[in-house]
Amino acid sequence: MLLLVLAAVGAGCRAELTVCESVDCVTTVPGDGGSAGETTGTPDTSQGGEAATGGAELGGPSVAGAGEGEQPVVETCVETCPPASACTGAICSYPPDLRMVAYVGNDINGGPSLVAAPLSPLEPLRLDWSADAEEGRFSVPWRPLWAPNGQALVFNMTPADIFSEYSERYYWLDLTLAAPLKPMRILDIPVIDDFAETVWSPDSRRLLVRQAAGAFVVDFANHRARTTRVGSAGSTVGGTAFCADGSVAYNEGGKATIAPVDPSQAPTDFEQFYLSVSPGGRWLLLSDGTTDYVAACTPGATAHSLQQRSSSARWSDGGDYLALANGETEPVTQSVWHLENDGTLRPVLEVSSSAAEIRWQRGGVRLLYRAWENDAPGAYRLLDMAGQPSDRALPIPVELIDGQPSASWVTQSARVLWGYLDDDSESHYFLYGTGDGTEQVTPLGGAEPAWFSKDGEQMLSVEPEAEGVQVWLSRVGAPAERHALFAEPLPCDLKVVDPLPGAPPLLRCTNADDQDLLYALAVDLHSASQISDGTYAYDAALRPVP
Repeated sequence: MLLLVLAAVGAGCRAELTVCESVDCVTTVPGDGGSAGETTGTPDTSQGGEAATGGAELGGPSVAGAGEGEQPVVETCVETCPPASACTGAICSYPPDLRMVAYVGNDINGGPSLVAAPLSPLEPLRLDWSADAEEGRFSVPWRPLWAPNGQALVFNMTPADIFSEYSERYYWLDLTLAAPLKPMRILDIPVIDDFAETVWSPDSRRLLVRQAAGAFVVDFANHRARTTRVGSAGSTVGGTAFCADGSVAYNEGGKATIAPVDPSQAPTDFEQFYLSVSPGGRWLLLSDGTTDYVAACTPGATAHSLQQRSSSARWSDGGDYLALANGETEPVTQSVWHLENDGTLRPVLEVSSSAAEIRWQRGGVRLLYRAWENDAPGAYRLLDMAGQPSDRALPIPVELIDGQPSASWVTQSARVLWGYLDDDSESHYFLYGTGDGTEQVTPLGGAEPAWFSKDGEQMLSVEPEAEGVQVWLSRVGAPAERHALFAEPLPCDLKVVDPLPGAPPLLRCTNADDQDLLYALAVDLHSASQISDGTYAYDAALRPVP
C-alpha cells in the first residue's frame, strides 16, 4: 500500500515526503546446507526513523551478533511508513513543495470543517484543522487564504447556530511549527457583524484585515501574531493595501497615508484622498478629484503631478506601466505611461479605445485594447511595449466585427483568445499567437477553453455530453489530438476553481443535489483524481509552492 511518509530524520525529525511500501522486516539466520530460518517483525520507528536492531537506517541490511566462528544474523528491512504522530513534540514542518488544497468540507456525519488534502492519490494525508479551533458543529469556517510562500494559512470562523451571537473570529496556521498543527486565534480584532476581507503582504509576514469596524494589521514574527489598528478608532478607513516594503497605504479623513512597518516612525500624509496601489506594491496613484499624482509606495515619498485627471486607471501586471483614461474626451483617450525609478511617469503612447476593454498581458508588457474607428468600437489591437513600442490590429476579419468579438490574454503567453457569435448564435473561438515573431491564427471550434497552461501550449475544455460533462486536454495547434480526463462523463456542472499561475487547476463538480466534489489534475495534466471525500467542498484554495 502506498502511503505518505512524514519521515523522522535524526533528532530534528524534519518532515519529508516520500513514497514507500509498508513491509515487515525479514531476519535471516543462515543454517547448514544453505537453509535459513526466518522471523518477521515490524521495526521500531519511534527514534528518528531508525530501526531498533542496532540503529541501522530503514531500507538497508544490518548485521548483528556476528562473532568469530558464528553465523551472522542478517536483517533486511524495506522502509516502513511511520505515522505523522512520530514527530509529535519535535520540530516538524510540512514540505514547502507539497501540493495541497484547503477547502471547507461538509459531510452527513458532521458540520462544516476546514480540510487540507494533498492533490495526488499517492499522498493520502488529510487534515481537519477547524475541529481544534471551535467546539460544536455550528462553527462554520470560511475563506481559507494561503500566504504567498505557502507556509501559513488564515481562515475565519462564524457560528451558524441561530441561537448564537453572530461574530467572526480569525485563525491562522503556521506550517513550520511542530506537528500536529493546531489553529491559533488572532486576538485584538473586534467582533463585527459583517464579513471581512483579508490580504497577505507580498513577503508573507503581515496580514491586512479590512472590515466595517476598521482595518487591522497582523504581524507574524517568532510564531506569534501581533495586531495593530490602521488609522484612528471610530473613523472610516478605505483604500487599504500593502506596499512592497510591508508598509500600509490607506485613506482616512480626506487624505491618503502610508503607515510604516515600524510604529515608532511617523506616517507619511498626502493631500490627495484617492489612492491605487500598483501590483507588487511599488507605486501609488493619487488623486484630489481634479489632478492625478504618482508616488513611490514607501514612507517619506513625494507625490508628482501628472497635470491631468483620469476617469480610470489600469496597471500592468508588473506594476511598471499605467494606462490612464481621459473620460472628458469622446472617444475615450488612453494614455500609456512608464514609471521611472525616481517615481516620475514617462509617456509612451496615446490611443483611442473603450475604457472597459483594456487588458494587460499577465506578467508582460503588452496591452490588448478595443480601438475606436468611425465613432464605433472596431477591431482589437495589440500594443507592445517590449523594445520599440508597436501597435497593430489583430487579424479578426472585418465581417466579424459586427458579431461583437471578445478577446483576452492566454495566461502569461503571447497568445490571445478571441471569439464571436454568428447569426445563428453559435460560438466560434480562435487563438492568435505572436510568441515566435510570426502571426498565427488557430481555430478552436465552438467550445470556449476553460484553462490554459502557463506557456499557452495546452488547454482544457469542458463539453456537455448525454450523461454529463467531459473534460478534454488538447495541445494548441492540434485540437484533434486530445484525450479525456475521465473514463466516463461526470453527471454534474463542472467549473475550474482557483487556478494559480503555472499550476494545474482544481475542478469542482456540482451535481443535481447541489453537492460539490473536488478533483485535482496531476502535474502532467493527463489524469484527474477526486480529493474531497465529503458531501460538500467549497471555498477551495490552492497552496502556492516554490
